[in-house]
Amino acid sequence: MELNDIKKLSAALSREFKSENDPYRALASVIEEIGEVTSDMNRVFKSGAKVYQGKESNMKKLQEELGDLLLSVFYLANVLGIDLEKEMNEKYLRLRKKFNLEL
Repeated sequence: MELNDIKKLSAALSREFKSENDPYRALASVIEEIGEVTSDMNRVFKSGAKVYQGKESNMKKLQEELGDLLLSVFYLANVLGIDLEKEMNEKYLRLRKKFNLEL
């Protein structure tokens, strides 16, 4: 799977939920997913600002939430007309050069 495939999936989902051009709805989706990732991290590691008692989570659930977060970031980028694959490639090259990284 390529990043472009995720972009296409995100665009299709935003059409399905009739929310493709609302940048604030897209940002709200990212914020919501960050909250869910945080909650699951607190549960998995039994630490953080709010330690949950009685509610258990596992690493699989946390992985799923991180996937949701990534998809929401692509949704926001789509709404804003940003090509994340292009941006990530450029960031990759800048960081490799800046830190003289051999990969």
